[in-house]
Amino acid sequence: MKRTIGLYKSYVFKERDPIIDAFIALRSEAKVSYSQVQRKGGPAATTLSAWENGKTKRPQHATVAAAASAIGATGIMFGGGKPYFITSVVRKPQLRLISGGRKPAA
Repeated sequence: MKRTIGLYKSYVFKERDPIIDAFIALRSEAKVSYSQVQRKGGPAATTLSAWENGKTKRPQHATVAAAASAIGATGIMFGGGKPYFITSVVRKPQLRLISGGRKPAA
């Protein structure tokens, strides 16, 4: 009988954490090697290889975050129970002050 590893009802998986597949897609899109991820502050190349070759089933969140950050991701989101990485930040426009310390008229 196969056991389901369920963290939450909306994030259920049987074999391995889907965050690994999301990371594989991120790394592939960025076209970076294991050693490049490691040099930029991510986990060891052997750790990344274990993820992608099926030896690791459930990596720690901090390790995934470090690896994704080394590639340029700024966050992890979950949509429909599937993880994906945020790769750019949308910034809210800043209100600039004009001379005299008054806010510009709207």
